[in-house]
Amino acid sequence: MNRKPRPIVVDSHNYLWRVARSTPAQVCLRIWQEGRKALPWAEVMCRCDDFWLFFSDITRLAPAEVEENFDFHPLKPRQVAEIIRTLARRDEAVSGKPVRRVFELGAQGSLVAVAPETV
Repeated sequence: MNRKPRPIVVDSHNYLWRVARSTPAQVCLRIWQEGRKALPWAEVMCRCDDFWLFFSDITRLAPAEVEENFDFHPLKPRQVAEIIRTLARRDEAVSGKPVRRVFELGAQGSLVAVAPETV
C-alpha cells in the first residue's frame, strides 16, 4: 500500500487520506485536514482481508463460503468521501482543537466509535 497520503476534496474542504494494513483482516484509514498533518483528524478501522495471506483457505472453499467469510473489497475514494462527510457532520458541534478519533466501519457504512476522543 502506498505510504504517501492522497488528497481529496469533500464539500470544498481539503483532506489527505491513506490506508495501511493494521491486521490480516483490517486496514486503517487515516484522514488529515489539510495543513494539520501532525495528528490525524480521524482513524477508521475497516474490514479488508489480506487476499494473499488467506489464499490457501480461499482455494479450498466454495465461492459462496468465500463471500460469506472474507471481505476483499478495498476502500474507494467515494467511500472515503462519505466517511469524511459523516465525520464532518459529527464534528460540527466540536471545538476546533485537534482531537484523535478512532472509529470502526460497521454494517452499511455506519461509523462506531471504538476509542474515546483524545488529544
